[in-house]
Amino acid sequence: RSLIALFLLVSTLLLMALKLAQRRWLLRHRGEALAVAVGHAPAAVREFEWFRRRRVEALEATGPEDLRRRFEAGAVDEVLLGPAVPAARRAELVVACQDAGIPVLVATETVAAALAPPGAEVVGNTLYLAYRRREPDPASLVVKGILDRAVALVAVLVAAPFLLLVGLLVRLTSAGPVFFVQERGGLNGRPFRMFKFRTMRLGAEAERDALLAANEMDGPVFKIAGDPRVTAVGRLLRRTSVDELPQLFNVLLGQMSLVGPRPLPLAETRGITGADRRRLSMKPGLTCLWQVSGRNELGFGEWMALDLKYVDNWSLGLDVAILLRTLPALLSGRGAR
Repeated sequence: RSLIALFLLVSTLLLMALKLAQRRWLLRHRGEALAVAVGHAPAAVREFEWFRRRRVEALEATGPEDLRRRFEAGAVDEVLLGPAVPAARRAELVVACQDAGIPVLVATETVAAALAPPGAEVVGNTLYLAYRRREPDPASLVVKGILDRAVALVAVLVAAPFLLLVGLLVRLTSAGPVFFVQERGGLNGRPFRMFKFRTMRLGAEAERDALLAANEMDGPVFKIAGDPRVTAVGRLLRRTSVDELPQLFNVLLGQMSLVGPRPLPLAETRGITGADRRRLSMKPGLTCLWQVSGRNELGFGEWMALDLKYVDNWSLGLDVAILLRTLPALLSGRGAR
């Protein structure tokens, strides 16, 4: 009996310590998980914060456009709809969340027959109806995460001499650091620092506004052919996509995946609106359908459509198919700038 009691005590303490360490790691590397509550009583918010272990932000406005503007302003992982939300607006708010790929929990009766049947989740003493546009298989996501890190680690070790050579080439041919580090929009729009080999001259970011008139892409993204800020070596690195290789370290850190929608700078991420924001519901990747389908030769609408096709139909098999198409796409150089 004493052995059983000791086992229960030690195992409980170890599990609690592991859970605490896991939470601290997630906060450090991914940021604090955030839920937005609409029409929720303060007591219910506190209950959700305690049992779900995430911060809850109250949103006073109850319109779907207000909720969409909140999504564009910064990362949101979950939405709560409380009983105070007018019945006529519940379905509209759920649709706004589904368009953005964000799970929504409703503390009330069924919202609308036209929506997909919800699941059920209990948080504390409250029963929620959980609406998700599509929920990938959790086991497949775990396998994806393990493969991402394993393949990235092997790639870094194998390519280390080549990476050092490229870094030396960048450093010797132009003034400035070897790496270009920029904040990009990650999962659900959460900012992270993305690494690339520097391909532009020092101070190029400050020259961006002066070149906006030459932008060749529609939508909120900025891309021009023959960018005058790009160095001679940088042009070669971009043509071969070698400048993207340092993002293997982002994969190792869990900020990116091998396959997923390409991460955009924060200003461009916030400029994505409506259903296009659903591309943020999956972790960004090194390669994607857009990357193997022509890249910059495609318009912004085609780019977003390919990203949404990937998100809505994701599977491990689709990831493998995209990876197999990536090398021929890189060798062809099609759409690279």
